[in-house]
Amino acid sequence: MTKDEIKRRLEERPFRPFKVRVAGDGEYEVPSGDHVSLHPNGRLLFIHLDTGGTAIIDVPLITSVHIKETV
Repeated sequence: MTKDEIKRRLEERPFRPFKVRVAGDGEYEVPSGDHVSLHPNGRLLFIHLDTGGTAIIDVPLITSVHIKETV
């Protein structure tokens, strides 16, 4: 996954919730644009968790992004 692909996903309007999968079977829900930010250098993705805290993800370790279907 590249920083440009992630950036496109974050800038999409309206925002579409998605799930990020990382190497090692980890996955993180991104329910809104308020829950996520990309470091200016594009290397790190910050996902703010509803349970508290923040997941800091090395962008090259992202294996896939799954967009939630809207009805």
